[in-house]
Amino acid sequence: MTVSDMLKDIREASKEVPFENSFFQTDNFIVKGQYTPARAYRAILLRLNDRIQALNEAKYNYAVEEVDIEELEAKIEDENKKACKDCFSIRRWSLDVARRKERREYTMKLVVDAINEVNHLYSLFKRFPRITRKQFEEEEKKHFSVRLGRQLAGFSGAADDLATVLSDESVPLALRVDSLIDSILESDASESDAVLSLEGISTSSLDSL
Repeated sequence: MTVSDMLKDIREASKEVPFENSFFQTDNFIVKGQYTPARAYRAILLRLNDRIQALNEAKYNYAVEEVDIEELEAKIEDENKKACKDCFSIRRWSLDVARRKERREYTMKLVVDAINEVNHLYSLFKRFPRITRKQFEEEEKKHFSVRLGRQLAGFSGAADDLATVLSDESVPLALRVDSLIDSILESDASESDAVLSLEGISTSSLDSL
C-alpha cells in the first residue's frame, strides 16, 4: 500500500467523522454550559460568527490558491513551448502544483465540517427568541448567581460539565441550567431554516471529498 492509497482510505473514512465540534458538544458544552437562555443565545452567536469568519477566510484563500495553481500551470505550458526549455523549473512547478492540490483536499474536509457546524448552530439560533440588550442584562444576575453558586457547591471544571451532561440531576434545583434551554434544544427546527453553502468553492470540490 502506498502513502497515497492510505491517505485515500483515511479521507474516505473521515467523511462522516467531525474534526470540529460534534453536535453533542455544541448542545451540551457551548449552549447548556451557559446556564441562562440569554447567555446560551450569546454563545451560539459568538461561535456562529467565529465559524463564518473562518469559512469566509477559507473561501478567499481557496480562490487565491486557484489563481496560484493556474499561474504555475501556465508557466509550465509556456516553458514547454520553448525550444530550449528549463526542465528543472518545469519539474519544480509541477511538484508545487501537486502539493497545493493535495493540501486542498484536507482543507476541504475542514470546510465541510465547519459548514455542518454552522448549519447546526444556525438551526439552534433560529429556535431562540430574539433577545434584546435589556433582556440580556436582566438575566445576567441569574447567570452569575448560578455560575458562582455551582462553583461554591463543588461543581466546577469537569464536575460541572459532567453534571450538565447528566441533566443536572445532582445539582441543587436553584443552581440548575435554565430548563428553557433544554426545551429550546429539544424543539424542532424551523422549516425555513437556511442551509449554508459556501460560494466561491466549487461543488465538484466538495463532492470529491
